[in-house]
Amino acid sequence: MLAICGYNAKQIRSAYGAQKLYRNGADGSGTDIGIVTGYLSPTLQSDLDAYSHDNGIARTRLRSTGLRVTRRPIPARSGTSISSRRSTPRSSRMAPGARIHYEGPDGINIDKQIAAVSDLVDRNRVEVVSNSWGAFEVEVSKAYYRAGEDVFMQAAVQGITMLYASGDNGDGIDTLGIRSVWYPASSRWVTAVGGTTLSVGPTNQRVWEQGWGESVTQFNEATSAWDPEPPGTFFEGSTGGASRVFRQPGYQRGKVPKRYSSYFGGHARVVPDVALIADPMSGPGLVQTAFNPTTGADVVVRRSIGGTSVAAPVFAGAVAAMADRNGERLGFLNPSLYRARDRAIRPVGPARKPAVSAQAFYTNHLDASDGFEFVLFSGGQYGTLEVRKGYDDVTGLGSPSARILAKGLRRMSR
Repeated sequence: MLAICGYNAKQIRSAYGAQKLYRNGADGSGTDIGIVTGYLSPTLQSDLDAYSHDNGIARTRLRSTGLRVTRRPIPARSGTSISSRRSTPRSSRMAPGARIHYEGPDGINIDKQIAAVSDLVDRNRVEVVSNSWGAFEVEVSKAYYRAGEDVFMQAAVQGITMLYASGDNGDGIDTLGIRSVWYPASSRWVTAVGGTTLSVGPTNQRVWEQGWGESVTQFNEATSAWDPEPPGTFFEGSTGGASRVFRQPGYQRGKVPKRYSSYFGGHARVVPDVALIADPMSGPGLVQTAFNPTTGADVVVRRSIGGTSVAAPVFAGAVAAMADRNGERLGFLNPSLYRARDRAIRPVGPARKPAVSAQAFYTNHLDASDGFEFVLFSGGQYGTLEVRKGYDDVTGLGSPSARILAKGLRRMSR
């Protein structure tokens, strides 16, 4: 696969204001990050070590539980391979000094995932938990809602920051035929993390950021044309919108436009709360050991990845760095986030020119022996969602700056 190499650790830290914290010694040392997703990669530690070596950061201290699984085939271009390989390096790049506690249940089942989160909360050894799993609200039973809400309220009482990826399905219509957000991201007791397309400049500065939502089309060599015509069909993007289950929490009143909260009538919880890098077109780099089903050999792949399951652990690493800087747990973030100053959370706003990327991929995702595929990704595709100045249902409040936000959170805790 001829994929872009992806942004390195320093570029991501700089873009989100964590590099100055890092230079001043706030690298997450003394903090613990919990990560819950599905399965446990058998090569996770070695992949993390290779990633740390590539980025010149300390070796990640990983503690893991869960079922070890066989190696997966060479990943497809969307970056949707085993989430453990996406989540864990993302946190370590922002807070390389933090200890990471990885819970990998043997499947993407909501009951097992909630049990894993409950285990981390009961142990009370982590400052922040990053979750890259969920289900559409319309597919979740009342029993799971009750179990999840009990765990999330307990985490808030204990001062544990609970983060959830908002999802990669946009408004949900292309997947379900109706609008729906994900749970647990829609819980009023968690921080829902949406996705953006990020541009980092030559001095590692944040140049611009757009709400993440993209369509895809493939080049047809027989007709020498894109099929279908650009922008093509919806591919993936930051999931957001109004909850069908939860009423609007107090921290969103006066901050979230009524047209979002009243989409289904009444006043509902709206997600996401914040957003960070998620677009594979501008994704962070990854080291991944993949399995070649043809030869039976392992292949180490270096590539860029995406999804809100990237955005959530990036923010988890920032939370760990901010907790290290402030010398205390940050706890349930949402009330403070919605009171934060503009420079602490930077509104993303509408893009003047949506991002577009043409990429070439090995057809077999391994080498050129079977030829190439040429794919065009077009950004700015949000369906019934929108990106605007101020709060919106793609990026929430916007993109956090860890250095400024940390100062604000310290003032609010006094």
